[in-house]
Amino acid sequence: MTNYQFSIYANGVELDLFDDEVVSVSNNVTGLFDIDKLPSDFTRDITIPGSKINNAFFQHAYDIDIEFPFLFQESDKVECYIDVSGYLLTQGYLQLNKINLINNRVESYDITLFGSISNFSRDLRNNNLTDLTSLSTYNHTSTYQNIKDSWDGNLFSGDIVYPLVDYGEGYFYQSAAQPGQYGIDTYEGGLNVKDFKPAIRVKKVVDSIFEQFGYTYTSSFFNEPMWMIYTLFVITIDNIQFMMV
Repeated sequence: MTNYQFSIYANGVELDLFDDEVVSVSNNVTGLFDIDKLPSDFTRDITIPGSKINNAFFQHAYDIDIEFPFLFQESDKVECYIDVSGYLLTQGYLQLNKINLINNRVESYDITLFGSISNFSRDLRNNNLTDLTSLSTYNHTSTYQNIKDSWDGNLFSGDIVYPLVDYGEGYFYQSAAQPGQYGIDTYEGGLNVKDFKPAIRVKKVVDSIFEQFGYTYTSSFFNEPMWMIYTLFVITIDNIQFMMV
């Protein structure tokens, strides 16, 4: 099992940690987990240093009086969130369990972290593209006019295109034809409506995924020219295949 560096934020304050502090994701039922198999519930006991930032935070959050030690409510829980190597633990809180004193000075705090992990990959794992209800707005009939309009960017504002893809048929022009063969630029070998399959812009699929599962993102990444591409859905009897065009 791998350990991961993490940060703790409580009431808008990033708490100081010991330099060698690591977190192993676990819960009380199923034991230890790898970071890519995070459980939905998170519990972790850790010790953090008695730094100026931490002392000020706990003094305020728990009304600690170290002159008459341990005057704080162990039942109090403070909202927090935890970043575990880029994985965000949300809806969390921490609880102060013990203050460790040396010569009447705070040396460290024993705390417990609780929370529910928001795991994007786990939410997607149990769903299919057919579950993306917002994509139903692109439902349409495959017709000659719609195919033609897609080439001019006039079908769903350019979000749907019918590309020229041979799907393994081996299309060729008459100039490359063998005797008795007809290229796609001839009447006999010409393509028709059933030879074209619709493709949807990748960004629209990504946006639909985030919307469906209640996530948001802020980025110009998908606005880059390299992402002005489409995902082609080739429907077969057994499954759905995908290719980029």
